[in-house]
Amino acid sequence: MGQIIPEDGEIIRSTFLLEEKQYCALSRTGKIIIYDYFNKELNVQSKTLDVPSAIDDARFSHDQELLAITTCDNQMMLMNKRGMVVQASYDMNQADYGTK
Repeated sequence: MGQIIPEDGEIIRSTFLLEEKQYCALSRTGKIIIYDYFNKELNVQSKTLDVPSAIDDARFSHDQELLAITTCDNQMMLMNKRGMVVQASYDMNQADYGTK
């Protein structure tokens, strides 16, 4: 099954997905760990998320349908929870939005 805890040992976000009855954890390097309480199965994604740099933070929407991920190089990725497919990727460079 591979190593469960990421090499860097840092889980940056975890949440319980009510509808699926699954616990989901995301590491700074993009590794996804899912524990299915209904089937009592642990699933460690073999492929980490394709992120340009380390993940800074991640949050699920209130309805737990979307996952917003921000990276250390000011990228934001929007993903759905079904297979974690990238829906959109945005550059959050301040020059694009003006300065303070």
